[in-house]
Amino acid sequence: MRKTVGIAIIALGVVLAAGVVIYGLTRPPTRPPANEVAPAATTPTDALKGELQVEGASVSKTDAQGHPLWSLQAGTKVTLNPEQKQATGKDVHWSLQAAGKTAWLVDAPSLVIDYTTGRLTFTDGVHVSSADGKQQVKVRNLTYEPDSKQLVGTGGAEFRSQQATVTGERVVVDTQAHKVKLSGGVRAHVGP
Repeated sequence: MRKTVGIAIIALGVVLAAGVVIYGLTRPPTRPPANEVAPAATTPTDALKGELQVEGASVSKTDAQGHPLWSLQAGTKVTLNPEQKQATGKDVHWSLQAAGKTAWLVDAPSLVIDYTTGRLTFTDGVHVSSADGKQQVKVRNLTYEPDSKQLVGTGGAEFRSQQATVTGERVVVDTQAHKVKLSGGVRAHVGP
């Protein structure tokens, strides 16, 4: 329930921010009558305090204590689809935080965020790396599973570390334990 509310707040925040910008750009300025005091201005971020901040094409998610969980930057735009309960983004850079620091980075041409499950699905050729760059994965499609905190990739997975290159059809990245597991026709090359 908490995840659904969080994703719904993301969607509401992005829609609210876009609506305020569009409204502000298309509406001519008006002046209050001389005997009235203009109301105090509110910003879209006032409605999002505590869980999410939306700035331009950037979105971040925090836990209930205000600690960052992940952040996303879209190179072009984020499109909301309330009927399907999802948002899409293009040319995205996503970072997953752990213990207040960036732990994993994902770059992808396309992203779908499911409001209901909180699942993020990256597609069309995805690059994943640990924050220190020592572990890297290339895969066709990747899904972030918020319940298990795992990244699950399918379609020609390739894992590279300083010691080896391993390929397979499926990869699971345990983001908390920093472990990577490949399956399906696994082949390994040890050494540089």
